Amino acid sequence: SAPLHPRVLRELKRLEECYHILDIAAERIWPGWTNYRDVPLLFEFENGLRLLIGHPNPPKVFKRLENVFVSRNAVWADREYGRPMEWPQPLEAGGGIITYGSSQGKGVSVIHMRFKRKYHRIPLIRGRFKSERRILALIHELFHGFQIKGLKVPAGNLHFNPDVHFAVYSEIEGRALLKAFREMEIDLVKDAIKDFLLAREIKRQSLSALLRRHESADEFREGTAVFAEMRTLEILKQGFEPALNPREDPYYEGFSDIEALSTEYLDRLKRSSHEVYDSRIKCYDYGCFQALLLRSIDPDWQRSFLDGSRMLDKELEKRFPLSE
Repeated sequence: SAPLHPRVLRELKRLEECYHILDIAAERIWPGWTNYRDVPLLFEFENGLRLLIGHPNPPKVFKRLENVFVSRNAVWADREYGRPMEWPQPLEAGGGIITYGSSQGKGVSVIHMRFKRKYHRIPLIRGRFKSERRILALIHELFHGFQIKGLKVPAGNLHFNPDVHFAVYSEIEGRALLKAFREMEIDLVKDAIKDFLLAREIKRQSLSALLRRHESADEFREGTAVFAEMRTLEILKQGFEPALNPREDPYYEGFSDIEALSTEYLDRLKRSSHEVYDSRIKCYDYGCFQALLLRSIDPDWQRSFLDGSRMLDKELEKRFPLSE
């Protein structure tokens, strides 16, 4: 019956603000994305405290918290293994989709977010963490919930130890995507996209058909979730009234510096393009920028995408076929 720690309540308020933003942006990010409040979440904290938000049938170890809601969703707490701890800010967080509990004889897909303290010797200062990044991470994971229900994501799980051939042409792919995104003239955009497609064709000479499918599928699954983050920033840039008061969360600035947040995604693409040893991490950024380019070229791309291959690179190939 003890109240939740204020730092835990703050994470719930960030989720509430995430819903507020998706009320504005979700269907503009992807037509038909309306189920973001229907995807349950499991928040797990380093001290053992666990919260379930919006679960249709919580396991018995969870107890309903009276008068605690996130939007219309009730909140349950499992304090069985909870122990006292310091609650510094910021907490690190990462997530993914898991099956947890059951309802009507079927497993329930939930977004599992783990929160833990940052471990390093440098004292934390306010400028190093923004609640905006947490909200964007929640949007990313909630989009995965939409993918399960609405997008029929192809299966992929790329594990590949890159050779020199792969590393060289994969870096060219990333540079070409960045160049295409930055160019203003459509002919230069097309040239850069064709550089990407040609580098991909050469790079994949060292990949089996199965690995090629896995790479494209991972770019779809993770890339479109990162695309949801960037589209959110584009939409909020047009005007936004935050619902979360900065007095309730001193790390929240109401997305007042969207340019700086957007630049981080360009920096990530540059880093991942020359990240030789991790072939899969590239899928997040490469997939995102393929989706952004498709949108800039064809505003109706999502409809044809769902009617077609459901692969981002295949959709680019359709629009920019390579001559001999």
